[in-house]
Amino acid sequence: MSCIVAIEENGTVFMGAETAATSDDGSRRPIMCDKMVVNGSYVFGFTGSVRAGQVLRPHTFTPPSEFNLIGEAIRVLFNEMQLTTEGEVGAQCATNLIIGYDGHIYEMLMDFQVNQSLYDFTTVGSGAPYAFGALYSCMDMGLTPEERITLALDAAIEFDSSCKYPTIIRNFSW
Repeated sequence: MSCIVAIEENGTVFMGAETAATSDDGSRRPIMCDKMVVNGSYVFGFTGSVRAGQVLRPHTFTPPSEFNLIGEAIRVLFNEMQLTTEGEVGAQCATNLIIGYDGHIYEMLMDFQVNQSLYDFTTVGSGAPYAFGALYSCMDMGLTPEERITLALDAAIEFDSSCKYPTIIRNFSW
Protein backbone atom coordinates (compact mmCIF):
# COMPACT_ATOMS: atom_id res chain seq x y z
CA MET A 1 0.00 0.00 0.00
CA SER A 2 1.13 3.56 0.49
CA CYS A 3 -0.09 6.89 1.83
CA ILE A 4 -2.11 9.68 0.27
CA VAL A 5 -2.95 12.81 2.28
CA ALA A 6 -5.35 15.62 1.40
CA ILE A 7 -6.40 18.90 2.99
CA GLU A 8 -9.12 21.27 1.83
CA GLU A 9 -8.75 24.98 2.46
CA ASN A 10 -10.67 27.92 0.95
CA GLY A 11 -11.80 26.02 -2.16
CA THR A 12 -8.40 24.47 -2.82
CA VAL A 13 -7.50 20.82 -2.37
CA PHE A 14 -3.92 20.11 -1.36
CA MET A 15 -2.89 16.51 -1.96
CA GLY A 16 0.34 14.70 -1.28
CA ALA A 17 1.66 11.20 -1.80
CA GLU A 18 4.78 9.23 -1.18
CA THR A 19 6.09 7.32 -4.18
CA ALA A 20 6.65 3.69 -3.19
CA ALA A 21 5.22 0.87 -5.26
CA THR A 22 5.18 -2.43 -3.38
CA SER A 23 4.02 -5.92 -4.24
CA ASP A 24 1.80 -8.14 -2.10
CA ASP A 25 4.86 -9.71 -0.46
CA GLY A 26 6.18 -6.27 0.55
CA SER A 27 8.99 -5.99 -1.97
CA ARG A 28 9.43 -2.61 -3.63
CA ARG A 29 8.92 -2.27 -7.36
CA PRO A 30 11.34 0.09 -9.16
CA ILE A 31 8.69 1.97 -11.15
CA MET A 32 7.58 5.59 -11.53
CA CYS A 33 4.30 5.82 -9.67
CA ASP A 34 2.38 9.10 -9.63
CA LYS A 35 -0.49 8.40 -7.25
CA MET A 36 -2.51 11.50 -8.18
CA VAL A 37 -4.71 11.63 -11.28
CA VAL A 38 -6.52 14.69 -12.63
CA ASN A 39 -9.57 13.84 -14.72
CA GLY A 40 -11.98 16.63 -15.63
CA SER A 41 -13.36 18.24 -12.45
CA TYR A 42 -11.92 15.46 -10.28
CA VAL A 43 -8.60 14.72 -8.64
CA PHE A 44 -8.00 11.15 -7.50
CA GLY A 45 -5.28 10.05 -5.08
CA PHE A 46 -5.02 6.26 -5.03
CA THR A 47 -3.39 3.58 -2.94
CA GLY A 48 -3.20 -0.14 -3.54
CA SER A 49 -3.59 -1.21 -7.15
CA VAL A 50 -1.49 0.86 -9.55
CA ARG A 51 -3.81 -0.42 -12.30
CA ALA A 52 -6.76 1.25 -10.54
CA GLY A 53 -4.99 4.59 -10.81
CA GLN A 54 -4.20 3.96 -14.46
CA VAL A 55 -7.85 3.33 -15.41
CA LEU A 56 -8.98 6.54 -13.67
CA ARG A 57 -7.06 8.56 -16.27
CA PRO A 58 -8.98 10.55 -18.92
CA HIS A 59 -8.19 8.16 -21.79
CA THR A 60 -10.05 5.35 -19.98
CA PHE A 61 -12.66 6.98 -17.72
CA THR A 62 -15.13 9.81 -18.12
CA PRO A 63 -16.33 10.78 -14.63
CA PRO A 64 -19.94 11.84 -14.14
CA SER A 65 -20.80 15.53 -14.05
CA GLU A 66 -22.83 14.96 -10.86
CA PHE A 67 -20.67 14.15 -7.84
CA ASN A 68 -23.29 11.93 -6.17
CA LEU A 69 -22.79 9.41 -9.01
CA ILE A 70 -19.00 9.07 -8.67
CA GLY A 71 -18.93 6.01 -6.39
CA GLU A 72 -21.18 3.99 -8.68
CA ALA A 73 -19.31 5.15 -11.79
CA ILE A 74 -16.00 3.99 -10.32
CA ARG A 75 -17.54 0.69 -9.18
CA VAL A 76 -18.76 0.03 -12.74
CA LEU A 77 -15.38 1.03 -14.20
CA PHE A 78 -13.41 -1.19 -11.82
CA ASN A 79 -15.81 -4.09 -12.46
CA GLU A 80 -15.44 -3.69 -16.25
CA MET A 81 -11.66 -3.60 -15.88
CA GLN A 82 -11.76 -6.69 -13.64
CA LEU A 83 -10.39 -4.83 -10.63
CA THR A 84 -13.12 -6.03 -8.27
CA THR A 85 -13.73 -9.25 -6.42
CA GLU A 86 -17.00 -10.51 -5.01
CA GLY A 87 -16.96 -11.39 -1.34
CA GLU A 88 -19.35 -11.79 1.54
CA VAL A 89 -20.02 -8.05 1.64
CA GLY A 90 -20.30 -7.52 -2.13
CA ALA A 91 -17.90 -6.09 -4.67
CA GLN A 92 -14.56 -4.79 -3.41
CA CYS A 93 -11.49 -3.37 -5.08
CA ALA A 94 -7.84 -3.47 -4.12
CA THR A 95 -7.58 0.30 -3.78
CA ASN A 96 -8.69 3.22 -1.63
CA LEU A 97 -9.09 6.71 -3.04
CA ILE A 98 -9.15 10.30 -1.97
CA ILE A 99 -11.35 12.29 -4.32
CA GLY A 100 -10.99 16.04 -4.68
CA TYR A 101 -14.02 17.73 -6.18
CA ASP A 102 -15.20 21.34 -6.17
CA GLY A 103 -12.75 22.32 -3.43
CA HIS A 104 -13.70 19.46 -1.08
CA ILE A 105 -12.14 16.11 -0.21
CA TYR A 106 -13.82 12.73 0.06
CA GLU A 107 -12.57 9.22 0.60
CA MET A 108 -13.75 6.17 -1.29
CA LEU A 109 -12.88 2.96 0.46
CA MET A 110 -12.52 -0.50 -1.07
CA ASP A 111 -16.26 -1.25 -0.76
CA PHE A 112 -17.05 1.89 -2.82
CA GLN A 113 -18.49 3.92 0.04
CA VAL A 114 -17.84 7.64 -0.47
CA ASN A 115 -17.47 9.74 2.68
CA GLN A 116 -16.65 13.33 3.53
CA SER A 117 -14.26 13.82 6.44
CA LEU A 118 -15.29 15.48 9.69
CA TYR A 119 -12.05 17.45 9.49
CA ASP A 120 -10.42 19.50 6.76
CA PHE A 121 -8.12 16.52 6.07
CA THR A 122 -8.15 12.83 5.29
CA THR A 123 -5.66 10.13 4.42
CA VAL A 124 -5.76 6.61 2.97
CA GLY A 125 -3.32 3.73 2.63
CA SER A 126 -1.23 1.63 4.95
CA GLY A 127 0.51 4.75 6.28
CA ALA A 128 -2.82 6.45 7.07
CA PRO A 129 -2.84 5.77 10.84
CA TYR A 130 0.47 7.59 11.22
CA ALA A 131 -0.56 10.38 8.85
CA PHE A 132 -3.89 10.85 10.67
CA GLY A 133 -2.04 11.23 13.97
CA ALA A 134 0.34 13.80 12.54
CA LEU A 135 -2.47 15.75 10.86
CA TYR A 136 -4.56 15.80 14.01
CA SER A 137 -1.69 16.85 16.26
CA CYS A 138 -0.70 19.79 14.05
CA MET A 139 -4.13 21.03 12.91
CA ASP A 140 -4.17 24.06 15.23
CA MET A 141 -0.50 25.04 14.88
CA GLY A 142 -0.93 27.61 12.09
CA LEU A 143 0.99 25.56 9.52
CA THR A 144 0.32 25.77 5.80
CA PRO A 145 -1.45 22.82 4.16
CA GLU A 146 1.82 21.86 2.47
CA GLU A 147 3.66 21.83 5.82
CA ARG A 148 0.93 19.69 7.39
CA ILE A 149 0.99 17.24 4.48
CA THR A 150 4.78 17.04 4.70
CA LEU A 151 4.60 16.20 8.42
CA ALA A 152 1.94 13.56 7.77
CA LEU A 153 3.87 11.90 4.95
CA ASP A 154 7.09 12.03 6.98
CA ALA A 155 5.32 10.14 9.80
CA ALA A 156 3.95 7.54 7.37
CA ILE A 157 7.37 7.02 5.80
CA GLU A 158 9.06 6.75 9.19
CA PHE A 159 6.70 4.12 10.58
CA ASP A 160 5.22 2.22 7.62
CA SER A 161 7.64 0.01 5.69
CA SER A 162 5.69 0.27 2.42
CA CYS A 163 6.03 4.07 2.25
CA LYS A 164 9.13 5.88 0.98
CA TYR A 165 10.55 9.16 -0.28
CA PRO A 166 10.37 11.18 -2.40
CA THR A 167 7.01 12.79 -1.83
CA ILE A 168 4.88 14.84 -4.19
CA ILE A 169 2.54 17.63 -3.06
CA ARG A 170 0.19 19.47 -5.40
CA ASN A 171 -2.72 21.85 -5.07
CA PHE A 172 -5.89 21.95 -7.16
CA SER A 173 -8.39 24.79 -7.39
CA TRP A 174 -11.82 24.88 -9.00
